[in-house]
Amino acid sequence: MTASDAAKLDDLARYLRKRGCLAAGEAIPVVPMSSLNPHARPAAAYTLDGRVAAIGVQGCDITSVPESLGDLTHLEILHLDENQLESLPTSIERLKNLRTLHLYSNRLSEVPDSLSKLTRLRNLSLRGNRLHELPESFWRLVALGKLFLGENEIESFSERLVDLQNLTELYIHNNRLSALPDAIGKLTRLKVLDLSYNPLSDLPDSMRALVDLEYLYVSHARLADVPPVVGSLRGLTYLNMTHNQLSVLPESIGGLTNLVELRLYNNQLSGLPESIGMLMALQELHLMDNALTSLPESIGDLQNLTHLDLRNNDLTALPESIGKLRHLIHLDLRSNRLSALPAGIGALPALRKLDLRWNKLAILPAWMDSLLARGCRVLIH
Repeated sequence: MTASDAAKLDDLARYLRKRGCLAAGEAIPVVPMSSLNPHARPAAAYTLDGRVAAIGVQGCDITSVPESLGDLTHLEILHLDENQLESLPTSIERLKNLRTLHLYSNRLSEVPDSLSKLTRLRNLSLRGNRLHELPESFWRLVALGKLFLGENEIESFSERLVDLQNLTELYIHNNRLSALPDAIGKLTRLKVLDLSYNPLSDLPDSMRALVDLEYLYVSHARLADVPPVVGSLRGLTYLNMTHNQLSVLPESIGGLTNLVELRLYNNQLSGLPESIGMLMALQELHLMDNALTSLPESIGDLQNLTHLDLRNNDLTALPESIGKLRHLIHLDLRSNRLSALPAGIGALPALRKLDLRWNKLAILPAWMDSLLARGCRVLIH
């Protein structure tokens, strides 16, 4: 490590010792970049080609960072998570090589304009702060690929969101968003979008353009209906719309033929469309805590299904086609009103757990013994 970088690290170490993050006389551990693990210790520095390339100072309860940090101009990665930072040093704008900046769980109430000078920044986490809005200068961070803004108090986003064309992952959960800008539909490289825990009642139609989107989280919102745009997101492999007020699942859901996992629990669904059987890639279907009274015969077409969770519904019978789910491993039927079961369940070759508790089964079917004999765990009482 160069003498210049060593001197700057010593300055940071003195600062941390004064605040109790390092013991008296303790230096910041210096580790090769090949062993990068910013969460392994409260404070550490990582070197590459003799220069400090990464620093982690986490869980130290510091309220500020010394201005001298900005002199470590070869810094590429900076983790300052789980502190008490209320502001950032103005010198941070000198860290022109910074690619990753994590400021999770601090007390930042605003994003300084100096941050916009970090034009090489690819990964930025401001999750778990006290942000109400983002400055206009923020949208100059056009190189961003991953942006974490969840767990703040943001009420709206500017249409200038469109400037962040390189975003592949956007996390804006746990804010106060009641609507999204149409500009979100122009972020056509998005693969992950987390909108959960916001008071959203709809999604903009512009999102139809997000053809590469694979993961969509819209749980704990205020959706009374599945937004029409959802049925057009054909690239989705994971869809989570739990804890809403959905009463109907539209036929368009059958168009999401790449879905591997569908989570719809804690809604008000009374039935499923026949098109559910078109989800041939589906492996997990979570429908607990709804008001389902029946299932369509097409449920048996889900030939790749491994987990089916139907607990806490109002089912009185199951379709015979459920016996066609040859890859089903886990079937949860707890807390329904079932008085009989299709015989085909007993022949499901992959079944490893069958939960039948809190139903109305007066007589256990004869095939139950064969399930138990081959090692399937059956819960009845």
